[in-house]
Amino acid sequence: MGCCATSPLNPDLPVRLPGNIKRLNTNSDPALLKQVEDVMTKSFTGSTTHSPEGGLAWCFDPDGSVDDDYSKPLKAPPSKEREAVMRFVIKFSMAISAKHNSLFALFEEDEYGKATDVVVGASALLPPNNSNLHDPGICEFISLGLTSPPPEVMQPRMDKVLSPAMKEGHKKWAHDPHWYVFCFAMDAEKQGKGYGRKLMEFICSIADATELPLYLETHGPRNRRFYENNGYEVKEGKNLKWKEDKPLDKHGGCLMMVRSPKK
Repeated sequence: MGCCATSPLNPDLPVRLPGNIKRLNTNSDPALLKQVEDVMTKSFTGSTTHSPEGGLAWCFDPDGSVDDDYSKPLKAPPSKEREAVMRFVIKFSMAISAKHNSLFALFEEDEYGKATDVVVGASALLPPNNSNLHDPGICEFISLGLTSPPPEVMQPRMDKVLSPAMKEGHKKWAHDPHWYVFCFAMDAEKQGKGYGRKLMEFICSIADATELPLYLETHGPRNRRFYENNGYEVKEGKNLKWKEDKPLDKHGGCLMMVRSPKK
């Protein structure tokens, strides 16, 4: 039986990399990739002082966030199981993005504006393609060399609600060539210093130079405001519900956002 995994893409970047941003791939320093993984995992996991990734937080535990609002911090410190689920999601996102040379890490700057070796944020992009890289099949999954996901990943809120909603929204709002912001995460302890804006401005410069839109999904007023400030527009909000569980329906639910290229 043949394998249907995609060949690696290596999209040209018609923009210059800033001094504090690095483009990573599968051949990058393993220690650096691990640092990126840790920063993104911590961001997506959340804590009692900073909010998790909303859609995944709802999937993992509809009762785990303050005021049943998945844009707010967790009620209790994250469990090992929650952290394992978020780490798997990040590993998968990084693996497929790095395979296609579209993983970017942002580094802290010292008092003189020079980049240090401390990662403060990262984004896993998927380049324009005709292979539905955002919806990989089993062959693609195997080709990434990932281990089996934690059992908590394979549960109905993820498999039967969030994933189908994201696939439907992606097909509806990003059916033409585009850059997909698969994951965007910042070190919560470094927020408020403009790092997130710098990384997003760089991503937007890629889209503008290639004259292609950006597409992403997000949740919560803070994220929405951040992306809108960077030129994104909400195209649709999907309220998510599974049986008698508490729904993801505040703040518009799962938001599908598009940023058109600027000339």
